[in-house]
Amino acid sequence: MGLQGVQLSLSALSSLGVKRISVGSALSRVALGAFLRAAREMQEHGTFTFAEEAVSFREINAMFHT
Repeated sequence: MGLQGVQLSLSALSSLGVKRISVGSALSRVALGAFLRAAREMQEHGTFTFAEEAVSFREINAMFHT
């Protein structure tokens, strides 16, 4: 379910009888896309607004220290 243009939700897939969902490399491709957009912004515009969407250190730490 990491295919571009596919807009099926978890509930829609469940309704179709799907029992297991794989996203393959989609998460890593999304992360790389964000990286490339940020690099392009810095190169082309000299700005750093991409950082507004960055995950906070608090949120990252909370994932590992629960």
